[in-house]
Amino acid sequence: MTTEITVPAQAPASWRSAQQEATNATWHVSSLVDVAPFCVSQTERRDTYAGDLHYADPAPVHAIAAEYGVPVIETPATDTEIRLCALVTVDGIEVRAWATQAAPQTGGAA
Repeated sequence: MTTEITVPAQAPASWRSAQQEATNATWHVSSLVDVAPFCVSQTERRDTYAGDLHYADPAPVHAIAAEYGVPVIETPATDTEIRLCALVTVDGIEVRAWATQAAPQTGGAA
């Protein structure tokens, strides 16, 4: 059995150029560290595209934050993990570098 694949018409040029700009910004940020990201994507946000770099280790997130002079923001991810995130801007494009790590243990039996 053969299935015919229908290729949709090309997206408008403005969509393609915005996504390409986000790809370029994402590539630029990822090139600042010698660690390959676990996952890379460009996501539509507020009528534009933004980059997303997910690292398996938090060290690249800290290095990127230091390079851009931005803070690393910690937020709870789960009961046992925290998410570390550095949000940087390259040529007007937001790129988020993030990783998770084990949350510090607090409390316990006395």
